[in-house]
Amino acid sequence: MHDRNGLALRYPDPAPHSRPRTLRPDAGDAVIDAFEQLLVDTIGGHVYDPATACAELSGGMDSANVAATLGVLHPHQVETAAMIVLSDAGCQQARRRDGFIGRLALGADTTVPLGRHLPFCPSGPRGPYDDVYSEAQAAMLAQLAVHGIRTVFTGIGGDEMLARTADEWELLPAGTAMEPTPWIGDRTLAGLKETDKGIAPATVVNEMTLSAQACAAPAFLRAGMWPTHPLSDPRLIRFGEWLPWEWRSHKRLFRARLERRGCHGELIHPPLSENFAPTMRAGLRRHGVAHVDMMLRGGSPLIDGGYLRPDGLAAARDRLAAGEYVERDAELCAALALDQTLRAFS
Repeated sequence: MHDRNGLALRYPDPAPHSRPRTLRPDAGDAVIDAFEQLLVDTIGGHVYDPATACAELSGGMDSANVAATLGVLHPHQVETAAMIVLSDAGCQQARRRDGFIGRLALGADTTVPLGRHLPFCPSGPRGPYDDVYSEAQAAMLAQLAVHGIRTVFTGIGGDEMLARTADEWELLPAGTAMEPTPWIGDRTLAGLKETDKGIAPATVVNEMTLSAQACAAPAFLRAGMWPTHPLSDPRLIRFGEWLPWEWRSHKRLFRARLERRGCHGELIHPPLSENFAPTMRAGLRRHGVAHVDMMLRGGSPLIDGGYLRPDGLAAARDRLAAGEYVERDAELCAALALDQTLRAFS
């Protein structure tokens, strides 16, 4: 805003959000019908050519529902793509994806094995906001570019659409906080005390979804493709907020909709977890240990500035070299990625 006193910046008012509603006992089919129509309307509101469109079909419930709608709108025209996770879970993922592609009337498929493109590999791109699959994603997008793909539909936003509301989370006791990891330096700890000061008001789209979109966009745009996230549409977000918890729990809505499309068994209830944790751990052991060695021998602006503790890094390095992992190693990944980015600038 601007007045005679000069220019002043202020946040907008918090975006209004809804609460879960009570459904009639016989409303089950109507819920799925409404969700299907909302997805059709959302995807139909985007400008794209199905001949140059792709669905990023990981095998999860989010991306599968987006792909299902594309199959309804453009049978056998829209391509699919995915990064295949490691070991037995990867075999299950490949099998399930084949089932989805056949049942949902999807087109040609492109896959990239994560085991060939581990995080922190010397030839791979990596920035501070990249996820553990960024190296494999770059390889996948390069293949899609050869196919002439210009639009990629993702499942980003599905987790948040069906997440618990603030009222549904159990409140932690006052003062409860996570213990800092041993490699975190004093300057980082001091900064963490300021993280909740002056924060922005609530947005229409969940901040985690906005962050995911922001992190995903550079890779797609560099490849000449426009990323599209139907489940992040405000209409679907509001619809998710209206749903009672029993429809959001374990993504019941997404599974029920796929079941209506002929998907059963392991397609909607996979026995193995298909996630990126093994990829992260393999990358840390194979390439991350060497990067920590370089930081400890040659120095790092993160160590010199007090953001990381060299003794904590050394202990983590020895643990990883021995094949031992802890739940919060993703935070170590983020620290190494930031160091790698700073080195690129210097």
